[in-house]
Formats: sequence, structure tokens, C-alpha cells
Amino acid sequence: MKKNLYRTAALVTGLSVAERALGFLYRIVLSRLIGSEGLGLYQVALSVFSVFITIGTGGIPITVSRLISKSKASGDRQGEHAAVTAGPIASLLLTLPVCLIFFVGSSRFGFLFSDERCLSLFSILLCGLVFSSVYAVIRGSFWGNKRFLAPSVLELTEEIVMVIAGILLLRNVSDVFEGARLASVAVVISYFVSFSSAIVCFFA
Repeated sequence: MKKNLYRTAALVTGLSVAERALGFLYRIVLSRLIGSEGLGLYQVALSVFSVFITIGTGGIPITVSRLISKSKASGDRQGEHAAVTAGPIASLLLTLPVCLIFFVGSSRFGFLFSDERCLSLFSILLCGLVFSSVYAVIRGSFWGNKRFLAPSVLELTEEIVMVIAGILLLRNVSDVFEGARLASVAVVISYFVSFSSAIVCFFA
């Protein structure tokens, strides 16, 4: 039992370190491909988007994890299924209205950025809000079922996909804003892949 625990902890830690290192190296590559100005636009839009992800998920993943653990301990299969069902629904109720409001009146949200070019990048990133939020809830269900390795593998996969998509899309790009836009598209692609992979793993 202890050996399995130590092995899992070591694997999760190793995957987390690899993910962080890959993300760090990718930003260095991005700075060379799109320049410091393009990287600045991209990071500002991504920072604001991260706030919206936090709003869209909140404490839902942790709550789902705890409810699943509690239901499993008491042998309540119905409660376990209810937690897994309620989590994504709650996340969608928080994220879909935000997306609709923003896309309908996107011109009114320019105050969020000092450079209005970031608004266009944020609009692209917002396409991945639902994917990322639902994935976060599924990750919570993995935690509740003590499947700690799966989320780490999925997050590393997400980072790898973002790097590959980013490099492929940014080949021969000379315009700063176009480079930042394509880098944002790469993020959305990676979110979609991690979301799809999580769905497959969950049902498998």
C-alpha cells in the first residue's frame, strides 16, 4: 500500500514538474516567435481569462471530489452519480451565460484591457471556457475516486498539445498581433483536447 502511494506521488510530482517546465520553455519559444509585444498581449488576455475560469469553476471540483468520497465511504452509489451529474451542470450554468453576454455585447468590455487588441484575443480564449470548466469538474471526480494519476497525465497532454499546436500555427508569422491571435487559438485547441480526453477517460 505504501509503495503504491509513494509511486503514485512520485509519478504525479514528476508529471507536474514536466508540465511546468514545458510551459516555461514554451513561453521562451513564444517570445522568440511573436516577440515581447505579442507575448505581452497574449499573457494579458490569458490572465483575464484565468479569472473567468475561476468564476466558472469556483469550488465545484473540490465539492464534487468530497461528495464522491463521502458517497463511496457510505456505499451511496446514487449520491456519487448525483455529484458527478450536478457538477458539470453547475459549471455550465456559470459559464454559458458569461459567454453569451460577452459575445452579444463584446464591444462594451473593452474597459477590461488597456490595449483593445487584447479584447480580440480574449474573445478567442473565451471559446475554451466551457471546455476548461467542465474538464475541471471531471478532474474533481477523478480526485474523489482516488485516480490522481489521470488528471496529471491529462494536464501534461494539454500542455504538449498547446506547444505543438502553437509552434505549427506560428510558423512564418511575422505580424505581432496575428502571432498572439494564433497562440490563443492553440490554447483553445489544447483545452478541447484535454476536455475530450477527460470525457473518454471518465466513461472508460
